[in-house]
Amino acid sequence: MYRFTVLVVFVTLLGGSIVQAASYEKTDGTIVGPILDNNGSPHSYSGNNLEPGANLPWAWLPNADLAYANLANADLSDAILANADLSGAILNSATFSTGTTLKDGQTVLQHAFDAAGLTDYLLTSEGVHSASNLTLVPEPASVLLLLTGLLLLGRVRF
Repeated sequence: MYRFTVLVVFVTLLGGSIVQAASYEKTDGTIVGPILDNNGSPHSYSGNNLEPGANLPWAWLPNADLAYANLANADLSDAILANADLSGAILNSATFSTGTTLKDGQTVLQHAFDAAGLTDYLLTSEGVHSASNLTLVPEPASVLLLLTGLLLLGRVRF
């Protein structure tokens, strides 16, 4: 029984230590994997592959080299993209939240962007190739705060 337990622990540790690096699809259709950082080394991100329609809320991608990534319809709510290279990327119909951290390290909320302002910022400051029909959603804490305020407002007597 002892040997079986040791074998199970060994296999679990071995399997858990193997990191599955994610990939992404470039605008020309080629697959880049693993994702690299801005220095050309493998990035530590190991979540969902970055592909059109990918669900990437809370993705941690600082310093990632995502040049020419095709992230159409991707959900980037609360993703951290600080210092990420998005030059030439396609972000059509992507979803951002007010908590998404942009290349400059500030969130969409800190910039006070609406969808049009975010689109302009991505196209000019981040060098994104295409960003149309962006969806901007409030972060969950903001929604909770709004709902709490509305509930309390309902209890106030005028």
